[in-house]
Amino acid sequence: MTWIRDEMHALVDNVQEVREADAPRLAIVFIHGIYSSAKTFEPMFVAMRDSREMTQRLVEFWYYDYDFHNSIEDNGGTFAQLLSRHFTDRDKVVIVAHSMGGLVSRLALVGRRLSFVKLLFLLGTPNSGAVRLAQLGLLSGLIQEEVGGLFALFPRKAGIADLTRASTILESYVERHSASNVHDICYASIPGLVFHKEMGMVRYFREGRSKLFGAVEVGSEILSQVVPFFSIKLARPHDGIVEETSNNLIDCQAWHEKNDSVGRQRPDSAAYTYLHVRIKPDCRKLDHVQLHKDPKVISTVERLSIVAFDRTQSDSRTSCLKTWVESFTDEDRRSYDIPDR
Repeated sequence: MTWIRDEMHALVDNVQEVREADAPRLAIVFIHGIYSSAKTFEPMFVAMRDSREMTQRLVEFWYYDYDFHNSIEDNGGTFAQLLSRHFTDRDKVVIVAHSMGGLVSRLALVGRRLSFVKLLFLLGTPNSGAVRLAQLGLLSGLIQEEVGGLFALFPRKAGIADLTRASTILESYVERHSASNVHDICYASIPGLVFHKEMGMVRYFREGRSKLFGAVEVGSEILSQVVPFFSIKLARPHDGIVEETSNNLIDCQAWHEKNDSVGRQRPDSAAYTYLHVRIKPDCRKLDHVQLHKDPKVISTVERLSIVAFDRTQSDSRTSCLKTWVESFTDEDRRSYDIPDR
């Protein structure tokens, strides 16, 4: 498996396999977050590549490994161009985005009509609310702790600075383009909630979790010894970097491209195109760098992607999200918490 930056590449050589005449190509595209690369999706890719359901459907796997130092608008524009280059209106594409990758994806979809994109996953994406430099410094340290790489903060770099004013950039971008471009594209956000009200620090550290994340909650005095920037105060629940209220578009105070959908999330409502999905109990165990590697998150991404792939033209009056929720078993209802207004 080869990972190459600054382009969009297929992860497996199944793009030339024989399909039925006029059958659409089905594809999943991974896009990583800041201080990261496409390799962060390897556990999800391997699990879905080996899945019988994905294999039967000849699903292709792609990734966009962008330079997070560039502005999110530039990366979003490039992503839109690359998607248009590789797919046509007859295809069906699901984008799985982590953290900053979700912002890049939202800009790509708002800025250009990409009708082949059916579903966007926003895993730990700070959809509303700024990410402070202190949080980015913490994230840099966490990545270093996990992979042994050395990252530095470059606050003058456009992409990094953009995260400190992400909601403002997105609101302005939507105003300059057309929210109608994403009217039929479903969004599903999934949060990490390890710092919930019942998570005490003694329990947290006993579970062998990151000392850097723990420092956020212990206080600024310890934090200043670990991350030499300034204290971080996040509202619980959060994943150590992104608060759930930022990941969840239902709670967004500013107008956004899914504003017309977030108020219609009950199964008996119209064909809503946005869901915030809490997976019980897994989301309460996951931090920002674990979220997209968890087996239940991976299973949820796969299940919902299959619904998006299998929908036909006759299903146009509903959405893959509504179809998925209406198919829930009793076990699913115990496993998922899907809030509405």
